[in-house]
Amino acid sequence: MNPSPDLHNRAASLQSCEKITPPNRVESNTKSLGQKLITARKENFTKKISGPHTNDGVIPYLSLAISLAFFAIFFLIEDRLLRLFVYFIPVIIFIEMSIRTKFFLINNFILIRFILIIFILLMVIVKPNERVNEGIFVILTLFMFSVAFRSPNLTAEFFLIAFALNFIHTIFVHGISFSDLLPTLYSRRVESESILGLITPLATISVFIRRKFAWTLLGIFLTIAFYKRIALFGLCAVFFLDFIRYSFPKKLQIPSGYQKILYMSLIFTIFMIGIKFNIFLESLLNLWYNLTGYRLDPHQISSGRYGAIMEFQNFLREEQNLWSLLFGHGPGYSSTFFMLHVSSQTSFTHVHNDYVRIFSDYGLLGVAFIFLFFIRSFSLGRLSGALSLYVAIVFLTDNTSIYFVFWLPYVLILNSDNNLRLPSMAATNRAGGNQY
Repeated sequence: MNPSPDLHNRAASLQSCEKITPPNRVESNTKSLGQKLITARKENFTKKISGPHTNDGVIPYLSLAISLAFFAIFFLIEDRLLRLFVYFIPVIIFIEMSIRTKFFLINNFILIRFILIIFILLMVIVKPNERVNEGIFVILTLFMFSVAFRSPNLTAEFFLIAFALNFIHTIFVHGISFSDLLPTLYSRRVESESILGLITPLATISVFIRRKFAWTLLGIFLTIAFYKRIALFGLCAVFFLDFIRYSFPKKLQIPSGYQKILYMSLIFTIFMIGIKFNIFLESLLNLWYNLTGYRLDPHQISSGRYGAIMEFQNFLREEQNLWSLLFGHGPGYSSTFFMLHVSSQTSFTHVHNDYVRIFSDYGLLGVAFIFLFFIRSFSLGRLSGALSLYVAIVFLTDNTSIYFVFWLPYVLILNSDNNLRLPSMAATNRAGGNQY
């Protein structure tokens, strides 16, 4: 009687189990497996660094709750000393991150940021008569950009609620009825701090990109209410360019490679307008005169910035040398000028042009770093590129480079983007680097 096929199969399997693999073959298999694991980890880490992935850092809930609560009442606090609390928020984030988990720094351009921090500290020490606080504000901003952490997805909405509360408080303080609301806003009788009008579009851009249109309308209304013309113009420019980039039919969209070239060209153009602001304004007004026959006063159009920038740049040319051309005159140099030499056209205490400020305070080194920041932001994600474009426009007529109270919401809103293309906490941890 012949055995069944099942018995033959079982016997064959037992014989195969009894076979012993030669030692040299085991070692070679183990070695090849180890090499494959190492190669796979290297490839995975490279993808994490260069490619899109989820920004999976740790959320410091307590620090962010304190930040959002403080911003809700920041502009209601009249005591300037109490407002200084905002500059301790990075310390609170550092303490919470150190307690909850290991403290990480983002890999991107960490060496450049470290060099800049040391350079600014040395400039502050060498020139203590300048405005030291501006150097500290820049260092705090660089620190916030260097820390690897996440913000909740609803961070922008919380900021809009905080700003709306500030606006409602302003309405009640001035005793404005709702029927007189729009005429009052149009006549600009509602006073608000300009920085609030600059921060509001940051949150508005975030909710717009996430297609939260009700929140977007609230942000647009608040931007109009706080009446910052450059902020409103920057917001409209971001909406328009974002629509062209992401909402056009695919057949009409510009290839991604050309998009980056066009973006670099746009940023370079904005830089040149900022550095040569007066020449650009004069050319624009001359063009207007040739078309309409009506001449406009550059001082009036620019709210006095034209005369202030001209006076400062004339002074800057007399003080220029090779060192100041490359490295600038030090933090707060431009502000010190306006404190000591009151402009003949306006009583500005700042230059109100961040490109001129950065060049005068930090030279070509600072200008190159800001240009690199804008270009790099474009490749980090949709929200990052939109926020950087808005800031590039706002730099033309304001002083946001020294407002840490502006950059803190910027970083918090930016880190709420789940598609932010930055080296993550997990990737940094696996690499074993930049842990503190």
